[in-house]
Order: sequence, then structure tokens, then C-alpha cells
Amino acid sequence: MLVEFQHMGFRKNTVPVVSVNNQQMSTEILSVAGVTARLSPLALHIYAKDFLRVGVSLEAPSAPFSPVRYYLLARAVELALKAFLSAKGISLRELAGRNFRHSLVKLLHGAQSRGLTAIVPLDSKHVEEIRRADRYYSEKVFEYPAISKAVEGYPGRPDLVVLRSVAELLVTRIEALCLDAS
Repeated sequence: MLVEFQHMGFRKNTVPVVSVNNQQMSTEILSVAGVTARLSPLALHIYAKDFLRVGVSLEAPSAPFSPVRYYLLARAVELALKAFLSAKGISLRELAGRNFRHSLVKLLHGAQSRGLTAIVPLDSKHVEEIRRADRYYSEKVFEYPAISKAVEGYPGRPDLVVLRSVAELLVTRIEALCLDAS
């Protein structure tokens, strides 16, 4: 079912709502005065930028390990990679599906195979930090207490400074692509 809204010259078309793992999403196309734009790349980029902004602005935690910054920066990386892939034509449905979901490594591989390195100069340290973050992020260790990881002292956790650098690099370098794709 295609939904159309008419209000003050704006028309918003929404393709059928997709449900993946009981999450609803839609790919939106906005038409204004005959100009049509895809909103997914830009919307994902805006979210990535917001998660990055908040992750950077947090005060240093008093605890030896606080997962909040790690989570926010890893989420910024995830959304930036999804914004890039969306700009390259990957649908929100596919991004939410089993090929990508919340795996930073799978998203990175997908983005690299579609030309990410031509606009984002990731070095081996950046790629390794994405892999390290993925071990915690995809297992939701940054979201929920993981006693076994805490007892072990969170071995192999990502370097927060490098993770921030990766997130900033991705968000900054893909912005023009996301604007152009919208």
C-alpha cells in the first residue's frame, strides 16, 4: 500500500512498510515542486552524526570501564556505514537483514566492496579497531552488563581514541555522498 500525504505543496511517498525481526521501517521518497529525494542515506547520516556528537561530548566516566562512549561511537560507525551503503543503493530492508544487521565487520566489508576506501582513507589500525569494536558491539556487551567480560577486564576492547577517529572520519567523509544520493 502506497501512502501519500499532501500538505502545503509537499508530497511524501512511502513504499510499503517492511518488517524485519518485528522492526518496522520504510524507505521514504520526498517530492517537493517536482524534485524527488531519497531520504535514507541522509537520515542515516544525520543519526550517525548525532551519535558521534553525543559520544564525543560525554565527560570522562568515573568507573574504570563505562560502555556508554563505546556504544555511542560504535553506533555512529554502524550508522555511517549504513548511510554509505544506502547511498550506494542498498535498501533499508537489506541493511536490516541477515547480511548486515548490526555487524560492523559485515557492514565494513560491504562498504569496502562498494568503494568506501575511495572516499574514506581507512588504514589498517582503523579497520582493526572496527573489528575489535564489533566483538563487543554485535554481542551487545556495550548495551547490557556482561559479567564474564567484566571479570576478564574487557580484553580486546577497542581503543576509544581510535574508535572516535574512525567514527569522525566516516561521518565527515561520507556526508557529501549522502547529500548527493538524497
